[in-house]
Amino acid sequence: WWRLKYYYNTSAKQLDGWTYNRAAMEVLFRKGYPFEMYYLDQPESLKSIADFKILLLPFAYSMSKDAIKEIEKAISKGVKVIVISQQGEVDEYGNKYPESILNKLITQGKVDYLDCNLDKISYSEFADKLSKNIDKNLGEFKPIYFENYGYDVEVVLRETKDGEKILLVLNWDKNKADI
Repeated sequence: WWRLKYYYNTSAKQLDGWTYNRAAMEVLFRKGYPFEMYYLDQPESLKSIADFKILLLPFAYSMSKDAIKEIEKAISKGVKVIVISQQGEVDEYGNKYPESILNKLITQGKVDYLDCNLDKISYSEFADKLSKNIDKNLGEFKPIYFENYGYDVEVVLRETKDGEKILLVLNWDKNKADI
């Protein structure tokens, strides 16, 4: 796996994938976007991604050709894809592609690319940019509208296949939050 190459390198860059993933998840939680998580290094689990409105790839540095095939199938069925930061520069073994594997889809306009460098922009800028892109791609399909009004509050909405809904609202602050 590509991370093994960097085992002895103590650079903070090792944490970029984790950092981008956590930042994207925080936006999803704080804005109340329901989501499921899949891993690009497990392409067999990607068979159902065509059932979603949006596919978010917060740090797609390592991507197999099997994973890109599943993403292309999802795009052909109308799934909107948002890529943040990395564009599939290496395969699942760390071998560099001649050109990033997502570059063609990005230049063709089939994928939205958010060039966000978390070292250079604030979290609020990142959150604003990502949530605006998600809202644009969801259109009328946003299942819940939530505004935290600056409070440290997160929302999760889950819907079962039977149509049952579960809403979880977390207030991480010690004080009451009016939302």
